Amino acid sequence: MLNRAGFYKIKGLCSVEMIKELLISIMVDKSVNHYAKSGIAVNGSNGTSKSSLYRFMSEPSYSWRSLLTQLVANVVSRTSKLTGSDRIKTFCIDDSVIDRNRSSKVQLSAKVYDHCTHTFLKGFTYLSIAWSDSNSTYPVDFAMVSSAKDKNCLNPVDSMDIDARKSIDKRMIESRRPKTELVVELIDRALNNGIMADYALFDTWFTTESLVTKIRALGLHVIGMVKHMNNACYHYKNEGCFDLKSLYSKLLREGVLDSSKEIMGSVIVKSKKEQMPLKIVFVRNRNNEDKHICLLSTDTFLEDEQIIKTYARRWNIEVIFYNQKQFLGLESCYASKYSSIIAHTTLVCICTILLEYFKRCNTDVRSFGAVFEDCKQELQEIHLNIALDTLINTFTGYVKELRDRKLLKKGCYEKALSLAHEMLSSWFTEQIAHVQNFVTRLREDLFPKKSRQNA
Repeated sequence: MLNRAGFYKIKGLCSVEMIKELLISIMVDKSVNHYAKSGIAVNGSNGTSKSSLYRFMSEPSYSWRSLLTQLVANVVSRTSKLTGSDRIKTFCIDDSVIDRNRSSKVQLSAKVYDHCTHTFLKGFTYLSIAWSDSNSTYPVDFAMVSSAKDKNCLNPVDSMDIDARKSIDKRMIESRRPKTELVVELIDRALNNGIMADYALFDTWFTTESLVTKIRALGLHVIGMVKHMNNACYHYKNEGCFDLKSLYSKLLREGVLDSSKEIMGSVIVKSKKEQMPLKIVFVRNRNNEDKHICLLSTDTFLEDEQIIKTYARRWNIEVIFYNQKQFLGLESCYASKYSSIIAHTTLVCICTILLEYFKRCNTDVRSFGAVFEDCKQELQEIHLNIALDTLINTFTGYVKELRDRKLLKKGCYEKALSLAHEMLSSWFTEQIAHVQNFVTRLREDLFPKKSRQNA
């Protein structure tokens, strides 16, 4: 996968080892700088350093997107074999804000609006697409969006410094484009890489007629929540064009909807411009009885309950955003180069995929965070050689302490030191023999003599 994505190194550690080191640094919850200095690095004595890791991440010719899509395609193919062919597969599309308020010289950082805090922040919009079969959810692709408006882009890159032939420069150009255009490209790219789905799930921000029409042209159905806006109108029968509020009132008067039920009802309408058949499901809002939720589906043959169940998967991408920020340090990359930010985000996505796949294959009932903490603790366990060296040094130090405190007779220091080494050697030999005996007994239990002779 690395070779196909253009990863190569002329000297030093190979690309596989560099990727391994960077993934482990994320899994043990350490920055590249702290990881290189911590002594955890497997190849710490063979040239892995902070500088080499940073140079690897900032290389502009590496195609991190190609690496991610290849991995996801492989994992999705393996996961799909574990489920029936009739199970619904979906793409979940949403965005989240990457906060870089404390950074002043980050390439392409922009003034972005955070819908959670309703404030403007300095950073990026993390536009992501994830694949889900309701059990597992894998991040497929992403775009780290700056701002399409020049006045909001705080540190733009000069167009003369951009080489459109390089992978990272293509993503720099991409970061200045509108999100609605990027959504179509993310879905199209996923389909072209063999990652198939039946539906695309959107929040209210993306459920517009123009975007829904483009997604339908790609062969996918769309299910999304619809916002109550005056300019969003729908043709109902031959009675004219209605916005959602007027349509809701009319359907209540006609008895099509029952406001006392959780699922009030549904209606088939047509879009305002393209005359596309749409099904709108009205659901009572449990948090506010005076309001309701409207779900739009381009698949008019889908039952109301199934539309709601399928749309509920959209929440999975919100869980991914939370896990990536809370456990995998999505916002902890303090690099100023845009290429390093893309590399770090891709590595976080790869860790997410590996943990999700690990959880799926082991039918693990633990949450994502519990799996992460266990893996983190396992990776931080000291190596056997280090443990043995520590044990030997402890015994040696104990003998030296006895000598310094004059608790040993004169001339007995060498004998005591030799005895300590002999006892350690004997203990280690016993441990090896115990393991060998255990393996032998296990083999005899699993493969009796008769079955071995018949084989």
